[in-house]
Amino acid sequence: MSDEVRRNVERLHEELTEAADAGDEHARQMLTHIGDYLDRDDPGDEEHEALRHRLDEALVRFDTEHPTLSGAIKGVVDSLGAAGI
Repeated sequence: MSDEVRRNVERLHEELTEAADAGDEHARQMLTHIGDYLDRDDPGDEEHEALRHRLDEALVRFDTEHPTLSGAIKGVVDSLGAAGI
């Protein structure tokens, strides 16, 4: 995983933690997926694709309610795209 992807995923993890702590169940679920992704030493194409799919769904869900979180999701999606994932 590139440094940019890792930084953006870690930023997203922080934003999701804040939303989950505020009681957002969808953020809590995404937090679990992001944590699993970060725990992998070298995620493969399948893990990248699964993350990207979940992020696309979350982007639609969080866009209105959590604009900062939505921005963090866009950062990860953009960095994954730049890395060819």
